[in-house]
Amino acid sequence: MPCYTESVDSRLTRFCAMRLVSWNLAHQCREAPIPPSFFDAVELLAPDILSLNEYVHGPSRGSLIESLAGLGLQHLKVSDRLDGHNQVLIASRYPLELGEIAGPATANLGGESNFLHVRVPRAEMEFVGLRAPSYTGAALTEYWVGLLNIIQACAGRRIVFMGDLNTDPAQSCRSTARYLQELRRSGWTVPAPDGEWSFISKTGVGTRIDHAIVASALQVAGARYVADAGALKLAAPNRVDAVSDHAALVIEIAVGTG
Repeated sequence: MPCYTESVDSRLTRFCAMRLVSWNLAHQCREAPIPPSFFDAVELLAPDILSLNEYVHGPSRGSLIESLAGLGLQHLKVSDRLDGHNQVLIASRYPLELGEIAGPATANLGGESNFLHVRVPRAEMEFVGLRAPSYTGAALTEYWVGLLNIIQACAGRRIVFMGDLNTDPAQSCRSTARYLQELRRSGWTVPAPDGEWSFISKTGVGTRIDHAIVASALQVAGARYVADAGALKLAAPNRVDAVSDHAALVIEIAVGTG
């Protein structure tokens, strides 16, 4: 955990930089194969915490767990798979404790299955990996009201919510954009990551729907979408020669330690 120091109000405060990476793997409720290029990408991104959403766990994941451990991400938690929905996997360089926060209650359990809360004691912070299911109408409103209440109840905690939120706070034409705008007004940081898009459609249209929601007790040092790195493609339409149709969302957090 790289560290730096700065003087604040004539006292010396020490911070450690945490790199958080969230990535939608587009498994679409099935235990899809994970290409070797995924591990090359993770090694390149060098996360302290890696959160995978739209992911499905299962018997074939032994090599995934082993390879992540080989990359230093040996501490791992996975959300329960409920009613055939996607899951969230969180892997970390530092020990994790399973948290008590559950996802928004939904009729088909999609909100709960696509949500995972952990604590990272060494960094004195909490992390939630999530994916907002692609609901419509009343179910969509119910999900977001529930999620907003969960997040607002965490005010004052050192916590980050991060994943595919299926909305963009910069696009007010999206009915759910107002919830992220409200969180910003309430003091939460919702960074605008560098990069043109986080999701690329089959027709090549990009949108910015992967985001982090960061408590005021934590400092965001940087945010970006990573869709490619040299010859390595992390995201492309239809996932052709790429890991996913989502770019990785990379957030740098300055974690105060005293």
